[in-house]
Amino acid sequence: MPASHLVAIVSVAASLAAQDRGAAETFRRRLLDALARRDAAAVASLVKFPAVADVGGLNITLADRAAVRELYGIVFTPALRCQIEEKPVAVDARGVTLGGSSVRAVTDGSGLRITRIVVGGTSGAVQVPPSKPQRAYFRRGQAQFTGRLYSDGVDTYLVPGRRGARFEARIEKFSGRQASVRVTDPQGKALDRPGADAPRSWAGVMTADGDYRVEVVRLAPYCEPPFTYFLTMTMR
Repeated sequence: MPASHLVAIVSVAASLAAQDRGAAETFRRRLLDALARRDAAAVASLVKFPAVADVGGLNITLADRAAVRELYGIVFTPALRCQIEEKPVAVDARGVTLGGSSVRAVTDGSGLRITRIVVGGTSGAVQVPPSKPQRAYFRRGQAQFTGRLYSDGVDTYLVPGRRGARFEARIEKFSGRQASVRVTDPQGKALDRPGADAPRSWAGVMTADGDYRVEVVRLAPYCEPPFTYFLTMTMR
């Protein structure tokens, strides 16, 4: 075989492998997004039925989408999500493996679909109940809070807004882009900072009376350890 033909074959094989890996990464992101939203219907759309889930050595058949909804909390656990998030995708002739050996997917007529799930033990991720909104009380124009964010947590603070008041909310005492702050007015409109990817502060003039919502949103990967933050709000 001429060397040029061999080079062409190798090049085509490498291109196909890159396409397969790209498709696998896209599938992984879709699955993680659905798990982050706890969207059982979206997860079910990524399963090839019937699928098998190994939960602590017990094989459970996921016969249809209704079974995914019913068994979601048992099969699609925080530990499984962490495995998928932390470990690289593996692609071979039989299909795709996610999270080490946690999830097996094969290609059918509509793309990659899950055929087998192995649910492992606990992980560093901690599931905690959603925190209840806390009402902010200002002394000399200032209110301060310390909080701790787990997994994909959001802490909410209710601020008694006054039309025309100058308001600022700032978070600090943590590294990088682990969290951001967002503010919503009494009508439920998010007051975003244009161009800010992970804003640590918001400042502006309140345009209405009523409760504003200040949310501290965790951006760090779901499986990383919890961290604390310090929130300062001022109103003049």
